[in-house]
Amino acid sequence: MKAIRIILILLIMCGFLVPFGTGAQAADSYICTVQQAGPSGAKGVVKILLYDTGKSQDFGKNNQKWFKAQTGREKEMLAVALAAMNAGYQVQAFVDLQKSLITTLYMIMP
Repeated sequence: MKAIRIILILLIMCGFLVPFGTGAQAADSYICTVQQAGPSGAKGVVKILLYDTGKSQDFGKNNQKWFKAQTGREKEMLAVALAAMNAGYQVQAFVDLQKSLITTLYMIMP
């Protein structure tokens, strides 16, 4: 009986700690047009200029902001960005505004 009580107390304590244990923030989603995209500076760095078509003002006064593609996914994100520019499609971008980082990029058909 005492062992069950200890296990229950530990489970309850762990339940309170879990929500506060991670510092990761969920990325915000925006519908954008790609204004510019390409390699920049150091080897492997890809930068993409996005224009927020929702005009949320989260990207600043001009509704556009430069973002860096997530490490390890640079080539894929550059391909999506260039394809969207070429086709005139919009993209759905999941971004971390504080880090100016694109974590996910999807092309959207009109």
